[in-house]
Amino acid sequence: MLFSLANLALYPFILTDLGSVSGFMKVQMVPSIVLTAMSSCFMMLSSTSLTWPILSGHPVGAFLCTGAALGCWLVGFNLLGNLPDNARQITFANKISSENTIDAMMVFWSVAPVIQAFTIVDVVSVEHACALFAVTEVCGKFAVLRALLRNGHAVGAASQHFNDN
Repeated sequence: MLFSLANLALYPFILTDLGSVSGFMKVQMVPSIVLTAMSSCFMMLSSTSLTWPILSGHPVGAFLCTGAALGCWLVGFNLLGNLPDNARQITFANKISSENTIDAMMVFWSVAPVIQAFTIVDVVSVEHACALFAVTEVCGKFAVLRALLRNGHAVGAASQHFNDN
């Protein structure tokens, strides 16, 4: 649950920076930010000890929340699909930077709902799930930020793009 709280704080900054490198204004990134925030909220809800309907010994509500988290996450990232094309209008380095960042986000941020689902069905213990969340979340955020900010030329070109407009 703490990882989802950290995501609520960090995802907006990461997504607005990604939008900036791609030539989008912060306001244009709001739908993706809202959907990823909803995804984090569903992940937190799926990990609570609220009374859920039980079917075949498994909490159906927790599965539904995990599925909703994954759904919001996928729709949010689907909205990011046109960022590389827009970034190409700035420089090719911006396009590559935004593509690499989106790819890293897709890989690393898709792991949390899978870990959560395995925890719900007791395939993964809670202790192991916490360790898996810690490793994947920290490594994932570093990888995403590295992909986003690695190319100083792309960041500088994006800054110049906004100064010119």
